[in-house]
Amino acid sequence: MTDFVELCPICEAQGRKVGVIRRRNSAVEAVHHQCLKCGTRWVPRREAEQRLPLEIELRMEPSNTLDWVTGYLSPDFMRRPSVRVLDVGCWAGGFIKGLPSSWKKHGVEINAGAAARAQRVGIDVWVGEIQKYPGIGDRKFDAIFMLDILEHISSPLSVLKKMNSLLDDSGFLFVLTGNAACTAARIFGARWYYMNYPEHVVCPSAEGLAELFNRSGFALERIKPVRHYTSGWGEVGGKIKGRLLGGDRLDEKLALSRPQSFFDSVGLNLSRLLKGSDHIMAIARKA
Repeated sequence: MTDFVELCPICEAQGRKVGVIRRRNSAVEAVHHQCLKCGTRWVPRREAEQRLPLEIELRMEPSNTLDWVTGYLSPDFMRRPSVRVLDVGCWAGGFIKGLPSSWKKHGVEINAGAAARAQRVGIDVWVGEIQKYPGIGDRKFDAIFMLDILEHISSPLSVLKKMNSLLDDSGFLFVLTGNAACTAARIFGARWYYMNYPEHVVCPSAEGLAELFNRSGFALERIKPVRHYTSGWGEVGGKIKGRLLGGDRLDEKLALSRPQSFFDSVGLNLSRLLKGSDHIMAIARKA
């Protein structure tokens, strides 16, 4: 019998419980749900409320991010002399600072320390949650980037509607997030590494992301399952060692890093090694 749960945060269809990962030395369980219609996975709202207040203390800023992202953008766009861009979750500005120097660069970042570093390299950063971002008056953005951000947001529909309101009529939104329909997610279920990050609370499928764009007033221009730009063996090995085999940066606060079961631990590690195209890249414009 199907274990029905709360409705999908994207398409509002019925969901089911995928499974539970019990944590060593903790009463906290990692459980997530999956939509029976669009395939989106999400953390129950009550658990998401526990996870989201935790400030992100560490974030990678790989040197290849800029080349990876701009490889999907048109040469004509990259040659424009004046562009106003917003990087949501800009951290210390590692990506946006590499864009053409003549562009007007803005960021939103919840971590005050990282935001201060971005400000020192010339990024106009607003510190706080994206839901509360006031924008820049009556001016609009030509491009908005959300790289590895959507999965941190428990109410993605309201946030994308906000992005739509900030975007110029000719502008575009670039999103990179997890892929709930990837092979590793289907094989490993509750042991899929991506939904066991403490701060990951929603992960769409390509179908779910397309539905999210549609509901928030966007017209999808391009969508593609991709390998993340940190998918090299060195990066993967380092993450396994630091996050899944050892202590996690949020471990003391929520203890979501160390599975109680040996089989859960093996599954989490294997799902990272065999992850393939476990992300989705999408570009959308205002409908």
